[in-house]
Amino acid sequence: MFKRLAAAVVVGGVASMVATAAFALPTFTSGSFAFVSFTSSKTDVTTTTKFPLTAPVFVGSPVGDFTLVPLPATLTLPLGAVDFGLVGCCNWTDFPLGSFVGTVAPVRTQTTPHPNASATWDVVGTYTVGTSFLNAGEILTANMTWALTQTGSLTDPLGLSTSISGTFHSPRTTVPEPATLAIIGLGLAGLGLARRRKAS
Repeated sequence: MFKRLAAAVVVGGVASMVATAAFALPTFTSGSFAFVSFTSSKTDVTTTTKFPLTAPVFVGSPVGDFTLVPLPATLTLPLGAVDFGLVGCCNWTDFPLGSFVGTVAPVRTQTTPHPNASATWDVVGTYTVGTSFLNAGEILTANMTWALTQTGSLTDPLGLSTSISGTFHSPRTTVPEPATLAIIGLGLAGLGLARRRKAS
């Protein structure tokens, strides 16, 4: 009788440990996800900073630790608009996922003129890990890269359409600034010329 009771306790303990392990929360260390939306703005994306949103900011395509938890369908931004002239323009909170707070002014990192103009913004801040993760409350670096693509002609504003896409990263990824890219390009060109002269 004692042996049966001891065996039942051991089996019960193992089953309890397996169940606990199965429901253990993952720890967040790094990850990213994509987002998309649309704006009603009819002004040139290469010079505009404020974009009213006409659709929610939809979320998907998780990478890294974000694949281990359910993502919300959408993110809610302040005032239903994105204003890259403001620190905190792109703050969002979803308690299971966490929250993002912009900490410095957004930076426009790239523009392409019309036709089919585009502008890319880097929004740097912090990510507070949500309750879906074991390390909930931990604060990490983060950034959101926003790409606005405008099709149509500026001479026909009614024909303009602007889509928004981007990626949230934590920890933060570094987005090279145009000046940095230019310096790198000049350096590579210089190396190419040096090799050419040496070969001659």
